[in-house]
Amino acid sequence: MKLIAGIFLLFVGVLAGGQANASEYVFTLIADTGTQFNQVGSGPAINDLGQVVFRGDLRNGTHGVFRGDGNQIETLLVGAEVGVPGVKRDQIALELDGAIVRLNPQGLTTIADTSGQIGQFVFPTPPAINGDGVTAFKAFFKISAGQNQALFIGDGVSLTPIVHANCGPVFLELFPPHINDSSAVVFLGLLDSGTLGDCFGAVLGIFKYSDGIVETVADTLGEYASFSDPVINDAGMVAFVASRDDAAGSPIHGYDVVVVQPGGDSTVLASAISNAGQPALNNHGQVALIADSEEGRTLFTGISSLSPVIAVGTELFGVTVVDISMYKYGINELGQIVFNVSLSDGRRPIVRADPVLPISIDVLDHQINLKRRGGAVRVAILSTSDFNAVQKIDAQTLTFGRTGIEASVVSCNHSRDVNHDGVRDLVCEFDVNETGLQSGDTIAILQGRTTEGLFIRGSDTIKIK
Repeated sequence: MKLIAGIFLLFVGVLAGGQANASEYVFTLIADTGTQFNQVGSGPAINDLGQVVFRGDLRNGTHGVFRGDGNQIETLLVGAEVGVPGVKRDQIALELDGAIVRLNPQGLTTIADTSGQIGQFVFPTPPAINGDGVTAFKAFFKISAGQNQALFIGDGVSLTPIVHANCGPVFLELFPPHINDSSAVVFLGLLDSGTLGDCFGAVLGIFKYSDGIVETVADTLGEYASFSDPVINDAGMVAFVASRDDAAGSPIHGYDVVVVQPGGDSTVLASAISNAGQPALNNHGQVALIADSEEGRTLFTGISSLSPVIAVGTELFGVTVVDISMYKYGINELGQIVFNVSLSDGRRPIVRADPVLPISIDVLDHQINLKRRGGAVRVAILSTSDFNAVQKIDAQTLTFGRTGIEASVVSCNHSRDVNHDGVRDLVCEFDVNETGLQSGDTIAILQGRTTEGLFIRGSDTIKIK
């Protein structure tokens, strides 16, 4: 593992199953302790624009919720008691000063407070929210309500308890839920088995609520002995971490990372991994989570199998990673992953991992004259059947040169079919004197981002005159 030209390059095999592949990420510092923050909170969440929402403690003693993209940090709100945010697209939900609130472009809306039957929320656990702003959360009733706890969904107009927990032939304990855009809710629950009358005979399971019906996704009557909190995507896929017992009832070392399809079929992405944390899941079925590897705590991701992204011991921002953590809102539709790290210099920043999209480029000027003042190097970014460089490249983000970070772009106003494959390619010009190229260089590197925010990188051979 090494850091080259600001890009963390990691070439690894998969954790379990599948064929070996290569993964490459670039890491962006989102927020750090320093002049603005005393500390940044755990459990940052990321939206589909790559913006990261997180709690932080300002150096003036104020608690707040902030949003950062690696370039700037914006203050969303401040309060005396600020919970961990849940995020879906432009919707944010959190506990703020004793109430569940939703923050979106239309403003701040109270979803639930303690003026009615609710007596207490589960601070600082984030409420879940979907893309329509419907919020799901766990809360405790006031004693006068005659009930213990429930899971609720609310939209700022109505508030509905969907699952209750009491001693009796119902759930004995409920855990914080997750919700998708269809308002299907998944949750971990302790269900009264009905075998004992004293509320101690119980079955632990993962359950899904949809349209008034609660169904079992997995429980301890089957092959598993325990579960993490689950997550659900908009297709109805459910992901969780589970442990097993052997035939004698003794725990088997390690955990399975499981994805259950809407029809009930399940896939084990990894098995027998140690100290696995709660997973995050996007709509492509990509899972991200923290678990132990030979290097130590490691961030893994994948769809059919898991590969490491970054691990304890990796050099990052010039120092060494000593710990790493993430939460269930830590991945977006672009596959960007947000997480906390502890560094060897004492800092504990929030970092975003951007997957690098490899592209093909063609340096059209095969011989580059470094002595020509004001000269330009023409570079074609090649399109493919599933990648239109003319439409997808954000030209203002392009850099090109010896390391790939040189701000040398002059223009990207031309397109033509450079390699005669029937698809037009984007042709850009770069100032040769700003590329940093030197006599003897044989490789030039281009970097940038797509219009969706994906990081791109490509290289081609060159010859210096």
